[in-house]
Amino acid sequence: MAKYCLDTNVLIDVLRDPRERAALADFNEWALPSTFLSSVVILELEAGAPSSAQAEALDQLLIAPFERRGRVLTPSAAAWRSAGKAIATLRRKKGQSAPAFQLIHDVLLGFSCREHGVTLVTRDADFRAVAQLVPGLSLASPWPRRPRGA
Repeated sequence: MAKYCLDTNVLIDVLRDPRERAALADFNEWALPSTFLSSVVILELEAGAPSSAQAEALDQLLIAPFERRGRVLTPSAAAWRSAGKAIATLRRKKGQSAPAFQLIHDVLLGFSCREHGVTLVTRDADFRAVAQLVPGLSLASPWPRRPRGA
């Protein structure tokens, strides 16, 4: 069975929109045992929580369940290195200074997902560019359909 990692933007949509919560629930019916959360996504969620009450809710409802089940993906040193090299290459090609933090997170998330053989579930259009920097990165739009026979 395929493994999945949920991107930050997908989870934010789930928190904001009841239709997205229902779509996640449908996805979870068949994919939850093979769904992961990235430590990069945890960083973005924690950093974006506007209040300590919301941060606590995120922890209890979303982050802690993945931690308890040992389903948090953390980029290895090799993923960090590969991400740094890819960002430097991009910067040199475009003659830019340091890229936005979001791009750094996305590239790191991409290398980590590829390293773990996980498909990233995202709506972020930036991942089309990230996929060029991370050969072999598997992407899926929310919400992947149940594979036949699963």
